[in-house]
Amino acid sequence: MLGREVQRSGGRAGLRALLVLLLVGGSAQAQAGLINRAQSTVVLSGNRLAADNTAVLQIFVTLLDSNADPVMNIPGSNFRVTSTTDIGLTTVMENSNNIGLSRGTLRCSRPGTGSLRVEVLDPGLNQFVLLRDPLTDAQPLAITALPIFDLLLQPGLNLVTSPLTVDDPAAQTVWAPTAPIRVARYLPQTNRYVGFQITQPDTAFDVTIGRAWWVQVNALTRVRLAGVAWPSSGNPALDATYSYPVRLSGYDWTLAGIPAVTALEWDEDALQVTVNDLVLGTLGDADEFVSPYGWIWNAGQQQAQLVIDSSYGIRGSTDTIPAGSGFWLHKGTSTLGTGQVSLVFNTRTMARSQQLPASGWSLNLQATSAGQPTATAVVGVHSRLGRALDIAPAPFPSADGLRLAVLDTTGRPLAGRLDPILAGGGSWRLQVSTSGVASPVTLSWPDAGRVLPDHTRAVLTDLTTGQAVSLRSGAALSFTPAADGTRDFALQVTPDTGQRLTVGLQAGASRGRAISATLTLNAPARVTVRVLGLSGRVVKVWNVQAPAGVSSIAWDGLDSAGRRAPAGTYRLEVVAIDSVGEAATASTVLPVR
Repeated sequence: MLGREVQRSGGRAGLRALLVLLLVGGSAQAQAGLINRAQSTVVLSGNRLAADNTAVLQIFVTLLDSNADPVMNIPGSNFRVTSTTDIGLTTVMENSNNIGLSRGTLRCSRPGTGSLRVEVLDPGLNQFVLLRDPLTDAQPLAITALPIFDLLLQPGLNLVTSPLTVDDPAAQTVWAPTAPIRVARYLPQTNRYVGFQITQPDTAFDVTIGRAWWVQVNALTRVRLAGVAWPSSGNPALDATYSYPVRLSGYDWTLAGIPAVTALEWDEDALQVTVNDLVLGTLGDADEFVSPYGWIWNAGQQQAQLVIDSSYGIRGSTDTIPAGSGFWLHKGTSTLGTGQVSLVFNTRTMARSQQLPASGWSLNLQATSAGQPTATAVVGVHSRLGRALDIAPAPFPSADGLRLAVLDTTGRPLAGRLDPILAGGGSWRLQVSTSGVASPVTLSWPDAGRVLPDHTRAVLTDLTTGQAVSLRSGAALSFTPAADGTRDFALQVTPDTGQRLTVGLQAGASRGRAISATLTLNAPARVTVRVLGLSGRVVKVWNVQAPAGVSSIAWDGLDSAGRRAPAGTYRLEVVAIDSVGEAATASTVLPVR
C-alpha cells in the first residue's frame, strides 16, 4: 500500500509547501543492493512555478536499497524527471551523496498543470526504475506552471494593473523587489491620491484584479507577475466570451484595471453597457450611462492619452487599451447609484463595425510657452453625434502650469468638445490657463489646413484684445500672460458664403516718371505694395492701410535707395490682408518712360 507524509517548510515566498512522499510497497523479493522503490523518497519544495524559466523549485530524492542502506554516488545524469503535461520542464540533478540524497532544480517555460514522473537508472538492473507513477497514484506528485506577465515600467509615472490573480498579492511582495519605487492609489470619493511606503504593510495596496496603481520609478524597470489568468469563473461558456466587466464607482471617475493579457480595442459598436446585468446596448447607444471615451497614461511620453473610437479621427488619441494598463472611465449623465453600471469588453466580437462610415473632422489646438509642456485641446464635429460630446479631462496628477481647455456652456474646462454636424460649422470657447507661466504663450493649430473642410472659414478671436486670425492663412496667435492667469478665445467655423476679400488693380495715369494705380477692395485691408523689374528684382516695397472701395496707389518712380528707376516695364503687385488674416493678391504692368 502507499503511505504519505506532508510537511511544511519556510521556503521562498509563494512556494512554501514541502511535500514529502514516502513510497512504500513494491516487490517483496527485492534483491539486496538494488534500488528499493518501497523505501526511497521524493521531496518537492512546493508545487507552483512561474512559466518564465527563472523561478526554481527544488526536488530531493533519497535512494535506499532493499536493505535500507544508502545507494551512494549515483550520477545526476542517471535521474530522469518528466511531466505528463508539456510545460517546458527542465531539470538539473546532482550526484547522490553518502546518504543516498540527490538534489535537483526544476524550471519550466510554458503554463499548465502536470504530474511529475521521477525515474532513476538502477545500476544493478541497468534499467530505469519509476519511483512514483502518477498514472496509478490517486494523489500524484503535481506541479503547476503559472502564466507570467511583465509590467515594463518607464522612468517617471506609470498607470498599471495586473491581468493575473497573482499567487502572493501582498504589495510588499510585488513591488519591494523593484525598489526604489513609489506606489499610489486613487480615492474617487475625495478625488485625491494616497501614497504607499513599501516598508509599511497595507492590504489596501495588495495587487488584486480590477485595481490600478500609479507607480513611479527612476529607471526602466520590469516587474514580473506570476498567477492565474482571468477570467476563471469555471463556466467554459462564460469564460469563452472573454468579457471584462468594469464596475463604476458611483462618482464621476473610476480608475480601473482590466484583467486582459492582450490589448483591448475601444469600439463603440462592440462595447456593451449593462445595468444590473441588463444589457442596455452598445457604448454608442448608452452614452448617458458611460461616456464613450476613456483615458490612459502614456508612460513613454509622460502624458495623458485619450482612448476613443478611431472613427472620430482625433490626432494623438488611441483606440486600444494596452494589456497591463490602468484606465479612467467617466460616468455619463445618468443618476444611477454606485456600482450599478458595467462596461463589458468582448474580444470575440471586437471586429470593426460594418456600419456606414462616419464623417466629420477634429482639430487639435496647441498652447506652448518656454519651459512648459505643450497643452492641447480638441474641437470638431461628427456625424454619429446627436448632441455635443464633452470630453472631460481625467483627474491625472498635475501641477500649476500651462493648460488649454474647451469651455462647456457652464464654463467648465474640458479636454475637448465634438458637436453634431450642423451645416459644416461650429463655435467653441477656449481658455488658456497660465498660472506660474511668465513667458509669452503661442496658440497654434498645426493641422488646420489638412482637416478643415473645404468651403469653410475658421476664425480665432482673442476676446481680450479683439485680434482675429484666420486658421487657414495664419499659423499662430501669441500673447503675454495676464496677471489673473487666464485668457479666453472664441473659435468659429462657418460655411464660406463667398464673401472673401477681393482686390482689383489697374494701372492709372502717369505724370513724368510718377505713376498711379487704381486699387479696389471689398473690405478694409492692410496692403503691401511691391514694384518689381521684369527679372523679378525687387525695386521698392511699402505698406498702406486701404479702405473698402476704390483708392489709388502712387509710385514716384524711385527705387528703395531713392534713385530714379531706369525707363522700362515694371510689375506692380499688391497683397491685401483683411482683419482675420485672409489674403488676396493682384498685379498689373507699369510702363516707365
